[in-house]
Amino acid sequence: MSIEDDPRERERSDLYAAGIEAYPHVPDLADRWLAELLEDGSLPDVGMGLRSGGRQLLRPVPENPANLSSDPRVSHAVLKNGQTLWVRRASRRTLRGYRPVGVVDRPNRTTKATLAALTVLEGRKTNPERLAAVLPLVDVWDQHSIGHSLYQRLEDAQKQGENGRMDVGDLVLDRPLQYAYALLRYYRPGFDELPEAKRRELLQGCCERINRVLDSTQQLAGFLEYGASDKDQKPGRVNPRRDVEAAMMREVEDLKYREIAEQLGVEISKNSQAVGDYSTVSKMVQRGRDILECAYGHDGWDELSETMRQELAEWKELSAEEQTKELSPRTRL
Repeated sequence: MSIEDDPRERERSDLYAAGIEAYPHVPDLADRWLAELLEDGSLPDVGMGLRSGGRQLLRPVPENPANLSSDPRVSHAVLKNGQTLWVRRASRRTLRGYRPVGVVDRPNRTTKATLAALTVLEGRKTNPERLAAVLPLVDVWDQHSIGHSLYQRLEDAQKQGENGRMDVGDLVLDRPLQYAYALLRYYRPGFDELPEAKRRELLQGCCERINRVLDSTQQLAGFLEYGASDKDQKPGRVNPRRDVEAAMMREVEDLKYREIAEQLGVEISKNSQAVGDYSTVSKMVQRGRDILECAYGHDGWDELSETMRQELAEWKELSAEEQTKELSPRTRL
Protein backbone atom coordinates (compact mmCIF):
# COMPACT_ATOMS: atom_id res chain seq x y z
CA MET A 1 0.00 0.00 0.00
CA SER A 2 1.42 3.40 -0.97
CA ILE A 3 1.35 6.45 1.29
CA GLU A 4 -1.43 7.89 -0.84
CA ASP A 5 -3.58 4.80 -0.21
CA ASP A 6 -3.00 4.70 3.56
CA PRO A 7 -5.62 6.83 5.43
CA ARG A 8 -3.37 7.28 8.47
CA GLU A 9 -0.46 8.47 6.35
CA ARG A 10 -2.74 10.84 4.47
CA GLU A 11 -3.93 12.22 7.79
CA ARG A 12 -0.35 12.72 8.95
CA SER A 13 0.50 14.43 5.69
CA ASP A 14 -2.48 16.77 6.09
CA LEU A 15 -1.42 17.55 9.65
CA TYR A 16 2.09 18.57 8.62
CA ALA A 17 1.00 20.40 5.48
CA ALA A 18 -2.23 22.06 6.62
CA GLY A 19 -2.12 22.10 10.43
CA ILE A 20 -4.56 24.71 11.69
CA GLU A 21 -6.41 24.71 8.36
CA ALA A 22 -7.24 21.05 8.80
CA TYR A 23 -7.98 21.39 12.55
CA PRO A 24 -9.30 24.93 13.16
CA HIS A 25 -10.37 24.14 16.75
CA VAL A 26 -7.19 24.58 18.84
CA PRO A 27 -7.86 21.72 21.32
CA ASP A 28 -8.42 19.35 18.36
CA LEU A 29 -5.18 20.55 16.79
CA ALA A 30 -3.32 20.06 20.08
CA ASP A 31 -4.72 16.55 20.55
CA ARG A 32 -3.70 15.58 17.01
CA TRP A 33 -0.16 16.87 17.44
CA LEU A 34 0.18 15.14 20.83
CA ALA A 35 -0.91 11.89 19.21
CA GLU A 36 1.67 12.48 16.50
CA LEU A 37 4.41 13.09 19.07
CA LEU A 38 3.56 9.81 20.76
CA GLU A 39 3.43 7.93 17.46
CA ASP A 40 6.67 9.51 16.29
CA GLY A 41 8.47 8.13 19.33
CA SER A 42 9.46 11.38 21.03
CA LEU A 43 13.24 11.85 21.27
CA PRO A 44 15.27 8.97 19.80
CA ASP A 45 17.41 6.97 22.17
CA VAL A 46 20.50 4.82 21.99
CA GLY A 47 20.50 1.11 22.62
CA MET A 48 17.93 -1.53 21.76
CA GLY A 49 14.92 0.78 21.75
CA LEU A 50 11.62 0.30 23.52
CA ARG A 51 8.56 -1.49 22.20
CA SER A 52 4.94 -1.49 23.30
CA GLY A 53 3.12 -4.38 21.68
CA GLY A 54 4.10 -4.29 18.04
CA ARG A 55 4.98 -0.59 17.98
CA GLN A 56 8.45 0.73 18.64
CA LEU A 57 8.38 3.79 20.88
CA LEU A 58 12.08 4.64 20.87
CA ARG A 59 14.13 4.13 17.75
CA PRO A 60 17.61 2.66 18.40
CA VAL A 61 20.43 4.70 16.87
CA PRO A 62 24.17 3.98 17.06
CA GLU A 63 25.41 7.44 18.08
CA ASN A 64 24.54 11.10 18.51
CA PRO A 65 20.88 10.34 19.30
CA ALA A 66 19.63 13.92 19.13
CA ASN A 67 21.00 14.52 15.67
CA LEU A 68 20.19 11.42 13.64
CA SER A 69 17.11 11.45 11.45
CA SER A 70 14.52 8.68 11.39
CA ASP A 71 14.14 9.25 7.63
CA PRO A 72 16.34 6.67 5.83
CA ARG A 73 16.67 9.05 2.87
CA VAL A 74 18.42 11.66 5.02
CA SER A 75 22.15 11.64 5.71
CA HIS A 76 23.87 13.78 8.32
CA ALA A 77 27.22 15.55 8.27
CA VAL A 78 28.90 16.54 11.54
CA LEU A 79 31.05 19.62 10.97
CA LYS A 80 34.26 20.41 12.83
CA ASN A 81 32.46 22.86 15.14
CA GLY A 82 30.01 20.13 16.19
CA GLN A 83 27.12 21.41 14.09
CA THR A 84 25.12 18.75 12.30
CA LEU A 85 23.58 19.30 8.89
CA TRP A 86 21.13 16.98 7.14
CA VAL A 87 21.08 16.38 3.40
CA ARG A 88 18.72 14.46 1.19
CA ARG A 89 18.83 13.61 -2.50
CA ALA A 90 15.87 14.87 -4.51
CA SER A 91 13.37 12.31 -5.85
CA ARG A 92 13.25 13.93 -9.31
CA ARG A 93 15.68 15.42 -11.77
CA THR A 94 15.99 19.15 -12.16
CA LEU A 95 16.67 21.06 -15.38
CA ARG A 96 20.35 20.33 -14.77
CA GLY A 97 19.65 16.74 -15.71
CA TYR A 98 20.25 14.93 -12.41
CA ARG A 99 18.73 14.50 -8.96
CA PRO A 100 20.56 17.01 -6.73
CA VAL A 101 21.34 16.87 -3.03
CA GLY A 102 19.90 19.58 -0.82
CA VAL A 103 20.16 20.60 2.83
CA VAL A 104 16.94 19.83 4.69
CA ASP A 105 15.43 21.09 7.93
CA ARG A 106 16.46 18.74 10.75
CA PRO A 107 15.92 17.92 13.54
CA ASN A 108 12.32 17.51 12.57
CA ARG A 109 9.47 19.54 14.00
CA THR A 110 8.30 16.85 16.39
CA THR A 111 11.75 16.60 17.96
CA LYS A 112 11.87 20.35 18.54
CA ALA A 113 8.29 20.32 19.83
CA THR A 114 9.20 17.60 22.33
CA LEU A 115 12.20 19.62 23.53
CA ALA A 116 10.04 22.73 23.94
CA ALA A 117 7.35 20.85 25.88
CA LEU A 118 9.95 19.10 28.06
CA THR A 119 11.62 22.43 28.87
CA VAL A 120 8.35 24.10 29.85
CA LEU A 121 7.45 21.14 32.09
CA GLU A 122 10.85 20.42 33.58
CA GLY A 123 12.76 23.72 33.30
CA ARG A 124 13.11 26.23 36.12
CA LYS A 125 14.29 29.84 35.90
CA THR A 126 17.66 30.81 37.34
CA ASN A 127 19.31 34.10 38.20
CA PRO A 128 22.20 34.42 35.67
CA GLU A 129 24.40 36.59 37.92
CA ARG A 130 24.07 34.33 40.94
CA LEU A 131 24.40 31.28 38.75
CA ALA A 132 27.76 32.55 37.49
CA ALA A 133 28.88 33.03 41.10
CA VAL A 134 27.77 29.57 42.20
CA LEU A 135 28.90 27.47 39.22
CA PRO A 136 32.59 27.45 40.30
CA LEU A 137 31.44 25.54 43.40
CA VAL A 138 29.76 22.82 41.33
CA ASP A 139 31.65 19.66 40.39
CA VAL A 140 30.66 19.44 36.72
CA TRP A 141 32.30 16.05 36.42
CA ASP A 142 29.78 14.46 38.74
CA GLN A 143 26.07 14.91 38.07
CA HIS A 144 25.07 13.82 41.57
CA SER A 145 27.30 16.45 43.17
CA ILE A 146 25.50 19.31 41.44
CA GLY A 147 22.63 19.46 43.90
CA HIS A 148 24.82 18.46 46.85
CA SER A 149 27.38 21.21 46.20
CA LEU A 150 24.68 23.87 46.06
CA TYR A 151 22.95 22.68 49.21
CA GLN A 152 26.33 22.63 50.97
CA ARG A 153 26.93 26.18 49.84
CA LEU A 154 23.56 27.28 51.24
CA GLU A 155 24.29 25.50 54.53
CA ASP A 156 27.63 27.28 54.81
CA ALA A 157 25.96 30.60 53.98
CA GLN A 158 23.40 30.10 56.73
CA LYS A 159 26.15 29.35 59.25
CA GLN A 160 27.77 32.64 58.27
CA GLY A 161 24.53 34.52 58.80
CA GLU A 162 23.68 35.05 55.13
CA ASN A 163 20.14 34.80 53.79
CA GLY A 164 20.06 31.21 52.59
CA ARG A 165 16.29 31.37 51.94
CA MET A 166 16.72 34.00 49.24
CA ASP A 167 19.33 31.84 47.53
CA VAL A 168 16.91 28.93 47.35
CA GLY A 169 13.99 31.08 46.23
CA ASP A 170 15.88 33.05 43.61
CA LEU A 171 17.99 30.26 42.19
CA VAL A 172 16.39 26.86 42.80
CA LEU A 173 19.65 25.76 41.26
CA ASP A 174 19.81 22.04 41.85
CA ARG A 175 16.99 21.00 39.49
CA PRO A 176 17.66 23.53 36.68
CA LEU A 177 21.33 22.58 36.59
CA GLN A 178 20.59 18.88 36.54
CA TYR A 179 18.12 19.37 33.68
CA ALA A 180 20.62 21.50 31.72
CA TYR A 181 23.32 18.93 32.42
CA ALA A 182 21.12 16.11 31.11
CA LEU A 183 20.23 18.06 27.96
CA LEU A 184 23.85 18.83 27.17
CA ARG A 185 24.94 15.24 27.66
CA TYR A 186 22.11 14.06 25.39
CA TYR A 187 22.66 16.54 22.58
CA ARG A 188 26.48 16.52 22.81
CA PRO A 189 27.83 12.98 23.14
CA GLY A 190 31.33 14.39 23.76
CA PHE A 191 30.23 16.70 26.57
CA ASP A 192 31.90 14.63 29.30
CA GLU A 193 35.27 14.93 27.56
CA LEU A 194 35.20 18.75 27.31
CA PRO A 195 37.47 20.87 29.53
CA GLU A 196 35.90 21.81 32.85
CA ALA A 197 35.74 25.53 32.01
CA LYS A 198 33.92 24.77 28.77
CA ARG A 199 31.39 22.55 30.56
CA ARG A 200 30.63 25.31 33.06
CA GLU A 201 30.27 27.81 30.23
CA LEU A 202 27.81 25.55 28.41
CA LEU A 203 25.81 24.96 31.60
CA GLN A 204 25.54 28.72 32.12
CA GLY A 205 24.50 29.30 28.51
CA CYS A 206 21.96 26.46 28.59
CA CYS A 207 20.29 27.81 31.75
CA GLU A 208 20.10 31.30 30.26
CA ARG A 209 18.39 29.96 27.14
CA ILE A 210 15.99 27.89 29.21
CA ASN A 211 15.06 31.17 30.92
CA ARG A 212 14.22 32.67 27.52
CA VAL A 213 12.04 29.71 26.54
CA LEU A 214 10.10 29.95 29.80
CA ASP A 215 9.79 33.74 29.51
CA SER A 216 8.61 33.68 25.91
CA THR A 217 6.08 30.93 26.61
CA GLN A 218 4.73 32.83 29.60
CA GLN A 219 4.59 36.05 27.56
CA LEU A 220 2.60 34.39 24.79
CA ALA A 221 0.17 32.79 27.24
CA GLY A 222 -0.16 36.07 29.12
CA PHE A 223 -0.75 38.08 25.96
CA LEU A 224 -3.47 35.68 24.85
CA GLU A 225 -5.16 35.97 28.24
CA TYR A 226 -4.90 39.67 29.09
CA GLY A 227 -2.38 41.39 26.79
CA ALA A 228 -2.91 44.43 24.59
CA SER A 229 -0.84 45.63 21.66
CA ASP A 230 -0.75 49.29 22.79
CA LYS A 231 0.79 48.84 26.25
CA ASP A 232 3.27 46.78 28.22
CA GLN A 233 2.13 43.28 28.98
CA LYS A 234 1.90 43.11 32.75
CA PRO A 235 -0.23 40.69 34.74
CA GLY A 236 -2.71 42.11 37.21
CA ARG A 237 -1.12 39.92 39.88
CA VAL A 238 2.66 39.60 39.72
CA ASN A 239 2.93 36.82 42.32
CA PRO A 240 -0.58 35.42 42.85
CA ARG A 241 0.67 32.17 44.42
CA ARG A 242 2.39 34.08 47.22
CA ASP A 243 -0.62 36.36 47.70
CA VAL A 244 -2.96 33.39 48.12
CA GLU A 245 -0.54 31.75 50.56
CA ALA A 246 -0.38 34.97 52.59
CA ALA A 247 -4.19 35.15 52.69
CA MET A 248 -4.41 31.56 53.98
CA MET A 249 -1.76 32.20 56.62
CA ARG A 250 -3.76 35.18 57.85
CA GLU A 251 -7.31 33.85 57.66
CA VAL A 252 -6.74 30.15 58.37
CA GLU A 253 -3.65 30.11 60.59
CA ASP A 254 -4.36 33.55 62.14
CA LEU A 255 -0.69 34.58 61.82
CA LYS A 256 0.42 38.16 62.41
CA TYR A 257 1.70 40.16 59.46
CA ARG A 258 5.20 40.02 60.93
CA GLU A 259 5.06 36.22 61.05
CA ILE A 260 3.79 36.03 57.48
CA ALA A 261 6.66 38.25 56.32
CA GLU A 262 9.18 35.99 58.07
CA GLN A 263 7.74 32.76 56.66
CA LEU A 264 7.43 34.06 53.09
CA GLY A 265 10.78 35.84 53.12
CA VAL A 266 9.25 39.29 52.51
CA GLU A 267 11.85 42.00 53.10
CA ILE A 268 10.64 44.68 55.52
CA SER A 269 12.88 47.65 56.19
CA LYS A 270 14.16 48.19 59.73
CA ASN A 271 12.34 51.52 59.92
CA SER A 272 9.04 49.86 58.97
CA GLN A 273 9.63 47.07 61.48
CA ALA A 274 10.34 49.64 64.20
CA VAL A 275 6.94 51.30 63.74
CA GLY A 276 5.09 48.07 63.01
CA ASP A 277 4.40 48.96 59.39
CA TYR A 278 3.66 45.75 57.53
CA SER A 279 1.49 47.30 54.84
CA THR A 280 3.32 45.30 52.17
CA VAL A 281 2.10 42.07 53.74
CA SER A 282 -1.42 43.37 54.41
CA LYS A 283 -1.75 44.27 50.72
CA MET A 284 -0.57 40.76 49.80
CA VAL A 285 -3.24 39.29 52.07
CA GLN A 286 -5.94 41.47 50.52
CA ARG A 287 -4.87 40.56 46.98
CA GLY A 288 -4.89 36.90 47.93
CA ARG A 289 -8.38 37.17 49.40
CA ASP A 290 -9.58 38.91 46.22
CA ILE A 291 -8.33 35.95 44.18
CA LEU A 292 -9.98 33.43 46.48
CA GLU A 293 -13.27 35.31 46.44
CA CYS A 294 -13.15 35.44 42.64
CA ALA A 295 -12.66 31.67 42.62
CA TYR A 296 -15.18 30.67 45.32
CA GLY A 297 -17.36 33.72 45.82
CA HIS A 298 -17.41 35.84 49.00
CA ASP A 299 -19.56 33.44 51.01
CA GLY A 300 -17.92 30.42 49.43
CA TRP A 301 -14.44 31.47 50.56
CA ASP A 302 -15.73 32.24 54.07
CA GLU A 303 -17.17 28.71 54.26
CA LEU A 304 -14.02 27.11 52.85
CA SER A 305 -11.72 29.05 55.20
CA GLU A 306 -13.83 27.90 58.14
CA THR A 307 -13.47 24.29 56.96
CA MET A 308 -9.70 24.76 56.70
CA ARG A 309 -9.56 26.19 60.23
CA GLN A 310 -11.36 23.10 61.49
CA GLU A 311 -8.86 20.88 59.63
CA LEU A 312 -6.01 22.79 61.24
CA ALA A 313 -7.51 22.37 64.72
CA GLU A 314 -7.90 18.63 64.14
CA TRP A 315 -4.31 18.45 62.89
CA LYS A 316 -2.96 20.06 66.05
CA GLU A 317 -4.71 17.38 68.10
CA LEU A 318 -2.77 14.61 66.34
CA SER A 319 0.45 13.20 67.70
CA ALA A 320 3.67 13.50 65.68
CA GLU A 321 3.33 9.86 64.70
CA GLU A 322 -0.27 10.36 63.57
CA GLN A 323 0.71 13.43 61.55
CA THR A 324 3.47 11.48 59.81
CA LYS A 325 1.02 8.70 58.97
CA GLU A 326 -1.50 11.26 57.68
CA LEU A 327 1.10 12.71 55.31
CA SER A 328 2.17 9.31 54.00
CA PRO A 329 1.41 8.86 50.27
CA ARG A 330 0.05 5.37 50.95
CA THR A 331 -2.38 6.79 53.48
CA ARG A 332 -3.74 9.25 50.93
CA LEU A 333 -4.34 6.59 48.25
